[in-house]
Amino acid sequence: GYKFDTNTLDKITELVKNKRRVVGSCRQIIEETKAKLSEEFWGNIEVGKEYSGTVKSLTKFGAFVDLGAVDGLIHISELSWKKIQDPAEVLTIGDVVKVRILNFDPETKKLSLGYRRIEDNPWYDIDRKYQAGDIVAGQVIRIVPFGAFVELEPGVEGLVHISQISSVRIARAEEVLHIGMNVEMKVLEVNSELKKISLSIREVAPIDPPHAADEGFTDAPEHEGYSNEHVEEFANTIGNILGDQK
Repeated sequence: GYKFDTNTLDKITELVKNKRRVVGSCRQIIEETKAKLSEEFWGNIEVGKEYSGTVKSLTKFGAFVDLGAVDGLIHISELSWKKIQDPAEVLTIGDVVKVRILNFDPETKKLSLGYRRIEDNPWYDIDRKYQAGDIVAGQVIRIVPFGAFVELEPGVEGLVHISQISSVRIARAEEVLHIGMNVEMKVLEVNSELKKISLSIREVAPIDPPHAADEGFTDAPEHEGYSNEHVEEFANTIGNILGDQK
């Protein structure tokens, strides 16, 4: 819906009263009005400015939004903080949305729009939500050679290093964990800039392999963050002393 001024409405009314064909005339009036609105739009545009528009079409790479005077594109990466495969997961044609200007080119008339809000980012203000020493719960979502990633809430995951799972040394996280498993952990460190959270199961409730004690496991994991160098140095020193005495 375009807004027409009083003179424009009078022209249309007069044409209708005279029973003339108004389709062509209305189209011309609409085009002139749109051109005027477009000129005003590009004359006042600035990055960060917000507009309300209607979703016009969806493509694999985003959604086109009609702002009344011009159309702009919300790229798929700007539709949601979580990774999506199709814009239809977030928007449908006809939705009225609030967008902001990210980028624009007056010469090519191309307009990039932002849709997702900074406050909706799951990592927004993460330092207040999770702090070192907190006891948290989560679900194992991915297992890697060096540990397991645990989802704390949608969009926020942390790493439990393999050395922070059991009270004994394990070769693989799969020995005691599986995807979908719910675990309790202690927050060791939060780095909001790198979006990294370090977690420990071992410091809350270690999960040991079955019959670990009977199979001669050591309770000093030889993984990153745990070193046996001081033990070896101590043993070598004792050996040297005994050698000298002999």
